[in-house]
Amino acid sequence: MTAPRLPELIRFGQRIAVRMKELELIDRSFTIAASAFVALLPAILLISGAFEPTGQTSVVATEIINRMGLDGIAADAVRVLLPRGQSRFYLIGLFITVYGAFSLSRRATRLYAAIWQVPVLRLPQQWRGLVWVAMQLIEVTAVAVLRDQARDARPLPKLLLFAGAIAVWFGVELLAQRLITLGRIPWNRLTVAAGLVALGRLLVAIWTVVYLARSLTQQAEQYGPVGVVFSIFTSLFVLIGAVMLATLLAAVLTERAPATEPAPAAAG
Repeated sequence: MTAPRLPELIRFGQRIAVRMKELELIDRSFTIAASAFVALLPAILLISGAFEPTGQTSVVATEIINRMGLDGIAADAVRVLLPRGQSRFYLIGLFITVYGAFSLSRRATRLYAAIWQVPVLRLPQQWRGLVWVAMQLIEVTAVAVLRDQARDARPLPKLLLFAGAIAVWFGVELLAQRLITLGRIPWNRLTVAAGLVALGRLLVAIWTVVYLARSLTQQAEQYGPVGVVFSIFTSLFVLIGAVMLATLLAAVLTERAPATEPAPAAAG
């Protein structure tokens, strides 16, 4: 039973490698991470600053510190990098954030379209990409709230909140990919993609706690806030790369037998 599967796994790995090279998946994930860093981080700081209570530390900084268990120099560097948000938002900053969000939506939706091999969004459809960006912000906020609630919860509620976070990852990814692919991809294929993306996000979250927290502490001690910037960007790059790779895995896994397409002729 296992011998025939090994060649299939090898061929599957080769197909993934070929598609990754064709898509320039790593390079494009890097540029998407850069766009996300420019667009989403200022937006999160602005939104959190409008609702957080008066204090010296921003909600975002507190979340990073608590999630990674930082203290001392590392915690101070995060507080310096992410100060408490202001109610004012300068025009140039607003322009950069809005343009960054638009650029992020275009880059991300084009990569999704290339992975699923569907047409890219036309100009009148670009609003779908901006909705995708908004959905990512909602997802990040919802999971952060669930994580905060789970931190001091009892075992059973903590397990339920943990399951809730996975459900948020799954549900948002399923709806977001359906939105930006214009419904061209069947639900069963998108369900596989959303499941793999949720798994990928979980693995990245574990990696963040186990490895990135230690790396961030070392970077902060050596380089101060600049080291924190490097660590945050690294986490974004790894996360986006994991999401796109999971989507590619789902696309390749499910492309042989689409439910609504005739079966291709058997090769030699």
